[in-house]
Amino acid sequence: MTWRRHAPLALLMVLVIAKVLGLFAYGPLLQPDSGDYISYANLILTDSSWIHDGGMATQAVPQTVFRTFGYPLLIAVSTLLGGDDGGALYLVVLVQIAASIWATAMVYRLSLALLRHPALALLAAAGHALSVTFTYDQHILTDSLFNALCVIGFSVPIIGFLRQSPPRLQVLFGLGALLGAACLVRGIGIYVLVLILPSYGAWLWVTREDWLRTGFRLVALALPLIVIIGGVMAWNNYRTGYVFFTTGAQYVMLQSLVIIEGRGTPMFDGEGPIDDLAREHLKTHTYNEVGKITHGLFTEYGIDAYHSAKMHTRRYLDALARHPRAMLYHGIRQYEGSLIYQFFGFMDSAQIYFKFAYQERPWPGTKDLWRRFKADGNPSDIVLLVALSAFRSIAWATFALLLIGPPWLAGLALLARRPWTPELNAMAYCWGLYFAYSFGLSMIHMVDRFLPAVLAAGLMGSLFTAQCLYDALLRRRIQRATGS
Repeated sequence: MTWRRHAPLALLMVLVIAKVLGLFAYGPLLQPDSGDYISYANLILTDSSWIHDGGMATQAVPQTVFRTFGYPLLIAVSTLLGGDDGGALYLVVLVQIAASIWATAMVYRLSLALLRHPALALLAAAGHALSVTFTYDQHILTDSLFNALCVIGFSVPIIGFLRQSPPRLQVLFGLGALLGAACLVRGIGIYVLVLILPSYGAWLWVTREDWLRTGFRLVALALPLIVIIGGVMAWNNYRTGYVFFTTGAQYVMLQSLVIIEGRGTPMFDGEGPIDDLAREHLKTHTYNEVGKITHGLFTEYGIDAYHSAKMHTRRYLDALARHPRAMLYHGIRQYEGSLIYQFFGFMDSAQIYFKFAYQERPWPGTKDLWRRFKADGNPSDIVLLVALSAFRSIAWATFALLLIGPPWLAGLALLARRPWTPELNAMAYCWGLYFAYSFGLSMIHMVDRFLPAVLAAGLMGSLFTAQCLYDALLRRRIQRATGS
């Protein structure tokens, strides 16, 4: 049918137009972290000392070891091309929009390979594109680019697995470089690799022709990753004397512990610098106090960023061993509305966009809308209330399908002792990828802009479950109608 051929392209064109119009209407959007990336880019352009010195002798959290240089380098290159009068940030956002559109196209292709239904594939692509992805594509933050690279990085091997098409060496090399670039954009990328690389193993396994060719393909994928990750570690060793990728564990590994302590579970009742500083500084159990602990390790104890990051990680693992229930409960609590509403909660996604564009919320939450309607009787409030409630209900139902559906389908297959189809294997992987990433981060530190890296995998699980339920219901109706 004609619409099946043209609808995906039409969606992408509408997205391009909407994103570009939003950029030129409101400009690049900034948050507090944006300034750090811009200052890092300025350092790249104006000073070369950071190449030789990581700054750990003079700073508690040197930005050139705390953050990877990939995103600041993009800003620096854009500054050289677009000038330092603000045009550079427009170029950065345009790059992010291009990567995001590419990721949306890959979500469509993945959905088509798994669900084999153009309308569902289009729905999945729209769900990905119109989540908070739309908002953060326009921000000077690492999230848009990192998320897009992750989506592309896991979509291609799943598609290849489902189609059982052997990967070409140049494609694998390019994907290895792409995943390496994701690690340069955000340091957490080296941990996300652990979740993504199994999909490549499955792709190579199902399409293997002989061990020699499979070996060449493994080398093609691994070589850019080894060069990029190993190169950064070797460079850090040259300028600091320590082998590491980033010191990003500073701050982040203590954030959940501070919140849990605020709920009444004693997380800092041991001995050592971190516990002593926590007892000294924790009053309101907020992010600023995490910073006081981190900086106190350097100013009061002379602990550099490398060893500070190691201490933060050990302290987190110790807390996990001593208080597993409190930590797991914290991870579950982090699945708040901002994560759930990304499953087709388009009203909330639009609200987030306009909140950053206008610096205020365009409409309040459901309770305030209802109070305002009862007070003023404005019909627009009830329209907003109904629309917001409807989309939120869809979001919760979609998330529930994801949470329960894939394990249920896998359990049915196991009980019936049926061999797993490629589609069931792919769906199970998508379910594991979504929850391993989202719950893993929720246990540490999770915000809405992190989720689009795996949102597409969650959408696959939800829509696959819905499709299976619909097919089962349809078969039952046919059986009743025919009396068979």
